[in-house]
Amino acid sequence: MKNNMNEMNDEMEITLNESYTFPVISKESFMRLADIAASTIKTLEPKFKEIKTDFNEGIMLIVANTSNVMTAKADLNGLYDKFCRVEELSANTQMSSEKRLEYQINKISSMIAGLLSKTLSGFQSMKDYNTSELDQYLDYENARERLIAVPVNMDDFDKTKFVCKEVAPGIGYTAKILISDNKTDSVTALVTNEMAKDYGVSLEELMSAALTNTMVMFPAVKENVTEKMGFRGYAINAGSYANGAIATFYPGVLKTVAEQLETEKIIVFLSNKLEAICIPVAGVDDSLVLGIMSTLLNSVKKYAPHTFFSNRIYSYDSSVDRLKLMVF
Repeated sequence: MKNNMNEMNDEMEITLNESYTFPVISKESFMRLADIAASTIKTLEPKFKEIKTDFNEGIMLIVANTSNVMTAKADLNGLYDKFCRVEELSANTQMSSEKRLEYQINKISSMIAGLLSKTLSGFQSMKDYNTSELDQYLDYENARERLIAVPVNMDDFDKTKFVCKEVAPGIGYTAKILISDNKTDSVTALVTNEMAKDYGVSLEELMSAALTNTMVMFPAVKENVTEKMGFRGYAINAGSYANGAIATFYPGVLKTVAEQLETEKIIVFLSNKLEAICIPVAGVDDSLVLGIMSTLLNSVKKYAPHTFFSNRIYSYDSSVDRLKLMVF
């Protein structure tokens, strides 16, 4: 933990927010401290395969070491509000910077530990992650309406273990079972190939059900980004869904975008899982296309590396309704 704190001192300065009756750390500082606290918890608790925070969304994702790679999501914004109400020692200007960091990390670690217990309640048992909660979804009739689609980079995805469908070279989506979901947290589990086999339905039917459910729960949202980007274009996402780029795979979405851009062919950038950026093919050269992708990838790397989706560039032809890889 000492190294973590020294790292924090080197990389950031704790900013105080004077809008409360006593000074507290800013939300950005809190999120970064939460990330360190999560790393500390992960080191002490091997049951967690991965814990990561999304600074933009104020979300913490916890991945459990289970055969189904169960994932939980916790709301850090709510935790921050609670922290602001109870944090008092940060007002003590006599406390050294390192001592204050140590106190804050310990405090946040304790709060996160409590939040994890609540968030991971869907796992039934924190002791051994009993998957009995998942048993009810071993029957397809029960699982069908709880299936959701999640975009995946096919190069990094374990296709031998989990179901997936490739939409274009290097990109596609997998299916997860939404075990529980509310405003502050959710628990999901990947569908394995063994589960799919036991369901007794074709992979095509299973993946189609997952995509259809996701379309209903999270309809596609198209935003005109011409003013932001300086040239004609649209951003596609799925509203409040963290994996918004999945909307790119919804039937008819890219065709509608092409129509709105008054062209048959569009270029599709899928640098992150939050959204896709679409621009007309006409009027752009290779250097501009590669420059846009470089800017998008740098932004992902700097601000939200865990949202990375693909470094490839795709084109869509509405005349054949097909997404394909661009080669430069």
